[in-house]
Amino acid sequence: MKKLSIVLSVFLLTIAFSCNDNSNLTKQSEIKIDDKGIATLINYIDFNVNQLASTGFKDYGNQEALAKIVATSSATFEKQYGVSIIAGTKNARSSSDQLEYATSKDSEVAQKLLAFSKTSANEDDYLSKLSNLKTEIYSYSISDSEMQILMNKVVFIERFVKYLDVKAESAALTKGIKYNANAKQDANAPACKDWWCSWGKCAAGILGGAGLGAMAGGTYGAAGGTVVLPVVGTVAVGTVGAIAGGIFGGLAGASQSCD
Repeated sequence: MKKLSIVLSVFLLTIAFSCNDNSNLTKQSEIKIDDKGIATLINYIDFNVNQLASTGFKDYGNQEALAKIVATSSATFEKQYGVSIIAGTKNARSSSDQLEYATSKDSEVAQKLLAFSKTSANEDDYLSKLSNLKTEIYSYSISDSEMQILMNKVVFIERFVKYLDVKAESAALTKGIKYNANAKQDANAPACKDWWCSWGKCAAGILGGAGLGAMAGGTYGAAGGTVVLPVVGTVAVGTVGAIAGGIFGGLAGASQSCD
């Protein structure tokens, strides 16, 4: 009887896990990723990186100047891509304002994204953590609409990092530098030379927070107003400027490690 009880318990646990897996698979099939919105958002960031390049901008750490360039170029982006993104011309909220999140899990996921950007050794390590996070999100007890919001944001960050890799490779080829996406760094080296640890994780960290509300009006929201972007919602122009400036500065070899 005892053996039968043990067998039955194992059987019931197997059924429970199986049902949970099937439930997650059902959820995955129901969640629709906003591919168009994500593409528009990455195009917007890339547009501003290219704007900085075209103006010969070199004051990469000047957040106010970066915000002004982004604010000025947003109207041009709207016309070029046929989208409406400008939300206002007044200063974004201060870092002391209470942050609002779109879902009950936004804060938790935002903190994980920021932590991942700091602890990942390279791009592949970061993307692996994002993959595990997506699996975790599917197990959350939240509504389908909340899950879709979170999944779109995480997939956006995932594709954004892949975009950074393409930009880094292109910049390296232009400079005639041998490119290695995930070159291992010597622990005793005085400085990081890999694109991910020198500037990539900084951009991912900023956007990871901005994309889930954590930095919508914080340090980078001092000027320039806000823009309403696909997937991430309202974001301070200064945040976009910080991201674009970090990418452009990194590609130009000016950014330093953000450890």
